[in-house]
Order: sequence, then structure tokens, then C-alpha cells
Amino acid sequence: GGPDGDAYVETGGVPAPGPPVVYALDCEMVLTARGPEVVRATLVRSTTAAAAPGRVPATAHAVVFDELLRPRRPVLDHLTVHSGVTPAMLEGARTDVDQVRAALLAIVRSGDVLVGHSAENDLRCLRTAHAAVVDTAALFAHDRRKKSLRHLAGALLGREIQQGGA
Repeated sequence: GGPDGDAYVETGGVPAPGPPVVYALDCEMVLTARGPEVVRATLVRSTTAAAAPGRVPATAHAVVFDELLRPRRPVLDHLTVHSGVTPAMLEGARTDVDQVRAALLAIVRSGDVLVGHSAENDLRCLRTAHAAVVDTAALFAHDRRKKSLRHLAGALLGREIQQGGA
């Protein structure tokens, strides 16, 4: 079962014809008395446009959902320096984890690919199992040690993230 005794649900359905769809999944957590709890969930779809012969196809990204979730329990630490989530952001949150999980299950099919950083944590908090996962923390691990997303963004993309709570 999941963190609250709820059963995990596996993504399913019949895979769509053609190549699998690639999605990026990211969940932001806060700390409660019973451990981490998801308060923001983002799903982005990656699409590749057809290209002229000899040209590299263009890749576009579309946000499928980006939801702030109502915490089930009192928050002890918003972990803002990592999550970017502040108490004020959650004041009007009405969506719950079950609604986000239902949306994920309605969109992601069994043959699609989920990409995430330490994706096992995101799937665990959503109580969801998926067979095809590309985990950047594992993919770019060095000496069996995971590199932070902040480190990978700087080293591989030349981008600074998670600076001053953002």
C-alpha cells in the first residue's frame, strides 16, 4: 500500500498506435509529521515535429497540468528552497492527490515514457506505478551517488535553478 495505506495503481490502457509519448513528471513535497507529502504536481508532454530531410526535428513541450494540491496534514516545513512552494501559494489550493492521480492515469498510457528526477519519489507520493521510467538521478549518477537536479541543470544545461527559493 501507499503512505496512507492506499493501494498503488498502475498506469494502463491499451498503448496508442505509433511511438510512445514522452512525459516529464515532477512533484514538489512539503514535510508533515507523517513524512513528505505532495503539494505540487506538474506533467509536461514532449512532442517532436516532423523535420525536413537532413534536419534535426524540433522538440516542443506542452504543460498538461501544473496543480497546487491541498495538503492532507499540517505542514511542518514547506522546503521552499527546494520546492519553490510557499505557504501563500497553498492557501487557495483545492485539488487533492486523488484528483491528480486520476488525471495522470487518464493521460499516461502503459506504453508511454515518464521522465523524472528521483522519479520513484514522485510516483510513490502519487501511489502510482509505471513500467517505462527514465530517472535522470539514476541515469547521471556517479559512483552510485545521485547528483542533485540543481547540479545537473548547471553542469549539463548551463542553467541555475533552485536559487533563493525559486
